[in-house]
Amino acid sequence: MSPLIELRGIGRVFEDEDGVRTQALADVTLAIEAGELVCITGPSGSGKSTLLNILGCLDRPTAGEYRVDGRDVTVLDADELARLRRDEFGFVFQSFNLLESATCQQNVELPARYLGLGAGPARDRARRLLQSLGLSDRLDHRPAELSGGEQQRTAIARALMNGGRVILADEPTGALDSAQGEEVMSLLRGLSERGHTVLIVSHDAAIAASADRRIALSDGHVVADSGAAASESPPHVPTPENGRSRVLGLSALLRDALTCLGANSLRTALMVLSVALGVGSVVALLSLSEGIESRTLEAIEANLIKIHSLGSSKDTAVQLTLADADAIRSEIPNVMTTHLRMKGPLSIRWGTVAEETEVHAGTGMRPTAIDRRPWPLARGAFLTVEDSERREQVVVLGPAIAEALFGGASDPIGEHVQIDGIPFLVKGVLEQSPPPPNMDLPEELLGPILAMFGDVAYVPFHTARELLVPADVAPELTIIDGVRLVSTPFGALTIEARVADPNAVEATASAIRDLLIRTHGREGFSMEIDVERADTFDRLFGLHPVLQGGIAAVALLVAIVGVTATTLVAVGARRREIGIRMAIGARRRDIASQFLVEAAIAAFVGGAIGLLLGYWAGVGVAAVATPSGSLQVPVAFASWFVPAALCGGVATGLVAGIMPARRAARLDPVEALAAE
Repeated sequence: MSPLIELRGIGRVFEDEDGVRTQALADVTLAIEAGELVCITGPSGSGKSTLLNILGCLDRPTAGEYRVDGRDVTVLDADELARLRRDEFGFVFQSFNLLESATCQQNVELPARYLGLGAGPARDRARRLLQSLGLSDRLDHRPAELSGGEQQRTAIARALMNGGRVILADEPTGALDSAQGEEVMSLLRGLSERGHTVLIVSHDAAIAASADRRIALSDGHVVADSGAAASESPPHVPTPENGRSRVLGLSALLRDALTCLGANSLRTALMVLSVALGVGSVVALLSLSEGIESRTLEAIEANLIKIHSLGSSKDTAVQLTLADADAIRSEIPNVMTTHLRMKGPLSIRWGTVAEETEVHAGTGMRPTAIDRRPWPLARGAFLTVEDSERREQVVVLGPAIAEALFGGASDPIGEHVQIDGIPFLVKGVLEQSPPPPNMDLPEELLGPILAMFGDVAYVPFHTARELLVPADVAPELTIIDGVRLVSTPFGALTIEARVADPNAVEATASAIRDLLIRTHGREGFSMEIDVERADTFDRLFGLHPVLQGGIAAVALLVAIVGVTATTLVAVGARRREIGIRMAIGARRRDIASQFLVEAAIAAFVGGAIGLLLGYWAGVGVAAVATPSGSLQVPVAFASWFVPAALCGGVATGLVAGIMPARRAARLDPVEALAAE
């Protein structure tokens, strides 16, 4: 049978940046049988560590042939070498090389994760190994809380986690006192007796004397070899049952990523902050943009369809109902909301003073002044949804009707007026509507216009439906100079439908018409839309998506640069950790996945924080940038912002993590392990 490890003519030459070549190993030929305890000795610079790195598949020879269990190692690629390290080798280093951010148990579990062993079996096996090495009370301690001997025993347990058929120990007692060193050597001799092949690099003569075989190196050559001791076939070294998964489990990746992010809190905070600022800027921009667009739509009524009860006679008129509004909202795809309106002339009386005014009642009603700005109150309060639901008999008066009824003799608030003989409590009075900036009329004309506009009263919708609507609300037909004029009394419903896409307002109006004709059997209604306003809105906001996308791209690009820079710094600072992971079996894709998942988690958190920052930034900008008394800009926080911000944050992290992850995955294991 072929030996377990066989080297034929192995050479290793290093070349520096100036082209100077150094021969570390030359024509090394060895055969090592399974179960041997071998000590490789030699002075400093003799090539001991280089030989051990080649034996452990951390480094490649520049000449010769290396076989493990008959398999030619020199032809394997980086991932195949990683699998060989994972399945066959266990490393014990002079400086222990434990992950400082992980506990004793987590350090031992790590090789099994790259093997594909489940979390439960890996945890149980790690505990058994640590208990067998006298560390049952140190499972949750981190390396800084362990003595040197305890750290080295932890490293031995880690080397055995995936079976450790071959144990490679580089100066395993160099950082220990004599008592701890003897304890470690006793453990290594015990492993050899149980069938493990143990290769030790040491300059300690006592350790060399205790080995079954001694190999001496000098200037890269084998100068002495005591030869293999005669022995029976060693016991079989068992390996853990596993699925040998090709991809590191997501749960294991997440656990490792969270541990590493927590251990490097400053770098994590910088990554989170970069993404939060980028996502927050985008969210603030979108919320303000959506608010401006929504308010502009509302102000110019480019997305409004009005449906009126109208017919040439009582018999042809359709009486619109609440059910019609519900059907329009639920069955017509482009319709966002529907509101019901009633208005008409009714008499209003206070004491002996009686006037006729236009009374408005509606759902979702917000009174606007003559220039479509929100109409502010002079005193009192405006109607609420609860007023309508509770059928409260309250009214808000326009300035003209308040002046006509009360003059300056009494404060209307708290007084009772009668509308069509029904008592209503005056809840509020509107201010005088200011003239729009572009209405340049002489005072003698402007005054009557503003007074006429203020001759109005607002009452709760459901209260008006129950108390003020007459039994017959059929249209009234009047003929003046041969022209038919149709008017409707108070109580005839008008349905206002607001659409999501103003460009489709005509098609939506046609769908509503078809629905109402099917419902009522005739077209006893009229529809009012303004196509010109929709076209104007499209010209105003048609380029918004392009502008928003451009600004969002710039903000996210800044976030990507920040995360990339921070992650690149992390790669440099964590070179030793990367080398440790590679030594215990991590493939390049495992290392890359580690950094990508860390970046994605930090970016997800940054996206969530940016979502909140963006909303409040939008609110703050809207409040500061809106002059007092002008049209207030709402912050439209659409529901799709939440998944978009979180997914955008994760995408930002993944894109930003690609270059650092590739750089980390391509590190040389030997150089990475040597990093401070």
